Amino acid sequence: MKSIAVNQVAFRCQNSKAIVATILAWTISTTLGCGGTTDPLPKSDKNPKPNLQASNSNVASPDLASPDAASPDLASPDAGATTIETSVGENADATATSTPTSQPSTESFYTVDHYGLERSPQDDLAISAKRAQEEGKQVLVQVGGDWCGWCHLLTKYFAENEAVNQELSDHYVVMKVNYSQAQKNEAFLSTLPKIQGYPHLFVYDTDGNLLHSQDTGELEEGQGYSQEKVIAFLQAWHSKK
Repeated sequence: MKSIAVNQVAFRCQNSKAIVATILAWTISTTLGCGGTTDPLPKSDKNPKPNLQASNSNVASPDLASPDAASPDLASPDAGATTIETSVGENADATATSTPTSQPSTESFYTVDHYGLERSPQDDLAISAKRAQEEGKQVLVQVGGDWCGWCHLLTKYFAENEAVNQELSDHYVVMKVNYSQAQKNEAFLSTLPKIQGYPHLFVYDTDGNLLHSQDTGELEEGQGYSQEKVIAFLQAWHSKK
C-alpha cells in the first residue's frame, strides 16, 4: 500500500510539472508574440533623440571677435574695469586690471604723460609734432584711459622694458589721448581709423600726417606685451615719411 501511495504522489507531481510548464510556455509565447522580441516598438520609435546637429545649425552664436556682437563691448569704458580684446574673459589677469587713476609718467619722451579729460588732442599733436621735428623723431599717440587696465600695463611696459624704452627715447615723442565715458574726444578720434580696443597707437610724422594705426592686441604676448613685436613695430615706423 505504501508503494502505491508513493507512486500516486510521484504521478501527481509529474502532472503538476507538466501543467506548470504548459502554462509557462503559453504565457511566454503570448508575451513575446510571433516576432520573438520583448520590445513592442521599433528601435527608431524608442526614446527618440533630438538631432543636435540640425537644431544647432539654426542657432546664431555671437561672433565674439566682432565689435558688433551682442556680447558686452569689452573695449568700451562703459564695461567698467576690464581686460581689453579678450576675448575675453580670456585674459582676466591681475596685471591687466584697471586702477582708479593713472600716475603721470616720468619718461622724457612724453609730451602728454596722462589721460587728461580737459586736454585738446589737436593742440597736443601740434606741440608734439613741433618737438618731434626739432629732435628728428616721429610722434606716437597713445589712446586709452584710466578705466583701462591694459593702458596702465602699456605705460608701465614703456617705462620698465629697457630695449623698448631706449627705442622710444631715441626715435619718438609720445602723447596720450583720453577716451572714456566722460570724454571720448570724438572730434579728434572720428577722423582716424576705427579703434577696436584700447590702448591703441597711432604714428604721425613731424608734419602731423598719420602714418600708421596699430592695434596693440597684435603686440601682446600672454598677459603682457612682446618685446620682439613692440620693437619691430617701433623700428618699422620711426623713419617713415
